[in-house]
Amino acid sequence: MNKHIILFFIALIVITTPTYPFSSSSYLITNTAVKLFDYKKAYSHLPPYNENLNEIDLHNKLLTLTNLNLIDAAKKIAEQILETNMLNQEAWMVHLVSAKLKNSSEAFDKLAPIIKQEEMPLINYVFFNSNGTIKSTQESARSIYEIVQSSLADPKSQDVDYNFILFYLTISNILDPEFYEGYYYSAQIHQFLKNFEQAELYYNMIPSTHNLHIESKKNIALNKSKLNKFTEGEIYLLELISQHPNEDSLLITLADLYRFQKKYDQAIKYYSDFINTNKYNLSERWRLFYLRGICYERSSQWVLAEIDFLESLKLKSDSPQVLNYLAYG
Repeated sequence: MNKHIILFFIALIVITTPTYPFSSSSYLITNTAVKLFDYKKAYSHLPPYNENLNEIDLHNKLLTLTNLNLIDAAKKIAEQILETNMLNQEAWMVHLVSAKLKNSSEAFDKLAPIIKQEEMPLINYVFFNSNGTIKSTQESARSIYEIVQSSLADPKSQDVDYNFILFYLTISNILDPEFYEGYYYSAQIHQFLKNFEQAELYYNMIPSTHNLHIESKKNIALNKSKLNKFTEGEIYLLELISQHPNEDSLLITLADLYRFQKKYDQAIKYYSDFINTNKYNLSERWRLFYLRGICYERSSQWVLAEIDFLESLKLKSDSPQVLNYLAYG
């Protein structure tokens, strides 16, 4: 991908401090909710459409409506923003997405004479092929996903505003509701932000036929324990194991679940069960012994812990985690 596109996108999504005062007391609540990624709460406090808002408030309203998949309402806000700032990328994004969903070329015809291509590289990359033809909705969805992934992998993206990341991922799924990698990535972002319930909603969008289905279910189970719903997560995972008896990696997830809850005897059992299957990659083997060694150590089984740590070190001699345990254990 063009490095210029990635750097341009990062420049758009880095955290900035608003320079405008809040338009209303209700919008103070809305903007705070947006910062906490609570779009439903933000939506419940949105002021009327005709209220005179500054661009920061309008932008947060645009993010809120889009992240709730209310694209028609978001389009009205986008039009308000474009009246005063014709270079606003998010407003154009919503405006053009709405047009694509309605198979209308009017917005694209309007864009061409107003903005030169080099001024809006992101818009051009997402919606146009190199020969100037308009991309399909599926192609545009994947272009957005590609930009988001590449941008977050860039070291310059450490201070991004995740509201924008979620905005663009939502746009990708509005364009293509069957683009399941977009849902999964949104779930991963919410999980990183510790919005576990919202992450579960996105994980549940992944159908059973998709290769990310099992991984999604694993994350749901682990996240339930982080919401102090350990028993619910345990039952969820045990049912998943019964439904997919040949998916041995689920044993590791169950062992991890028990380890997180300091139920070390149960964790040891399932780590051992998986080790005994011999169905793991050799690159994973050191980690299995390391994790089981932790459980032995935490349950005061020192001899067994040392055996596992030494076995892990034999498989990966430069592991700082194992060396640390052996040095200070």
